[in-house]
Amino acid sequence: MKDCILIAIALCLFGCSEDGADPVNPWIPDSTVHLAGNAGGGSYWRNGVHSAVGDNGNVWVQSMSVDASVLIGGYIGGMDARRVILQNQRETILGTDGGGLTLVACRDNNVFAVYNRLLYKNGATTPISNIGWPTAMALLGDDVYIAGSSQGNEYAWGVSTFYPLDTYAICWKNESEIFRETVNSYANTIFIHEDDIYLGGHLNHYPSLDRIACYWKNGQRFELTEKDQDAEVRSLFVTDTHVYAAGVINDQAVYWKDGVATTLSNWNTNSVANSISVLGTDVYVAGSEDKYPAVWQNGVKQNIANQDKQGEIKCVVAVSN
Repeated sequence: MKDCILIAIALCLFGCSEDGADPVNPWIPDSTVHLAGNAGGGSYWRNGVHSAVGDNGNVWVQSMSVDASVLIGGYIGGMDARRVILQNQRETILGTDGGGLTLVACRDNNVFAVYNRLLYKNGATTPISNIGWPTAMALLGDDVYIAGSSQGNEYAWGVSTFYPLDTYAICWKNESEIFRETVNSYANTIFIHEDDIYLGGHLNHYPSLDRIACYWKNGQRFELTEKDQDAEVRSLFVTDTHVYAAGVINDQAVYWKDGVATTLSNWNTNSVANSISVLGTDVYVAGSEDKYPAVWQNGVKQNIANQDKQGEIKCVVAVSN
């Protein structure tokens, strides 16, 4: 079986709790739950214990990879703006310009990143052909798979010449495009199980502009919501028997198990699920609730340090020790 490394969005640096005492540990014995995102600054949690990411938490965390160590991809703004990888308190500067996300992954001491339409491996960079907006990355063997979207050459539906609707979910392998959806769509995430390539995102439903949450398995599309809802998939996790997805329906954080949705917050609370990780029978979902970091274990919200500071969790990875 080939293992895959999923880049979900975000994380880094170990340390002790800034609150003095550890919070009550809700996590599974003999396991570690990694969280990364932003809570009053770049943040990382290990089993609920918080550490600032980078120099005093001044990194805008955008991606995380957990292998032998934890890698964080992010952006530091200001006069000395730069895109960085953080690993074991060491900063690698990728570049000083370009938009989009900084995506990271690591396997067998090989460090990968995608930023500014470039693929990085251990210090060397290669342009990615026909790339639009990379959103997530995964590794399979020596190959790098990237999810994202790109515009075509036309405007659809004539809504506005300033509102381009011809956006298509895409998957790249290494530096080349291998899949492009034929209808207006967007891919937010990627997960590889065995040799199957899963993308998650949404379809654009016109003229209402609502989004239909969906995922693709080897290019075959599976829709999760109806046309009268506004929804999208932001993260995937696939096992031998189940397909899990996390995202949002009508401003409510949800996760799906084999197409069945579970709502994670109250109807009067704005929330979003950015990332999902499954360990055994336990399902972890991370995101935000009313603009504050939130993580749910099996549908129940958990207490973590620094959750009273505005921000969101971008990534969750649960692993056995």
